Amino acid sequence: MAAVLAVLVFPNAAHASSGSVFNGDISGGADFSDGGRSGEIESIYVYDYKKDGYGVRARSWVRGSYLRTFDYAGGANGGELFRFDLVEFTGIDVDVCSRDSVSGVVRTFNCGGTRYFYA
Repeated sequence: MAAVLAVLVFPNAAHASSGSVFNGDISGGADFSDGGRSGEIESIYVYDYKKDGYGVRARSWVRGSYLRTFDYAGGANGGELFRFDLVEFTGIDVDVCSRDSVSGVVRTFNCGGTRYFYA
């Protein structure tokens, strides 16, 4: 009788994704990072490369539903780290735009493409 060997592969947090997404002219961006081990907090670091008077806004969605906006308006060559928690292996879509605020109303423009990550 022949022996049968079965190998089961289960994803683990070591396979979670991390990476960058940028606005349209790459003057700003956001880095998504999963903690790397099960149960750790995810983060998005939003940064601004260009001294143009505009800030940077990263927007996020989970399963098509709006999750959160991450804004940085502190000036060129700086950024801000935002921490949040997702259930492990949850997918998250992130895009980045330039942002401007006039009389308290924020408008976004110069958006780049959306990138998919998972926690």
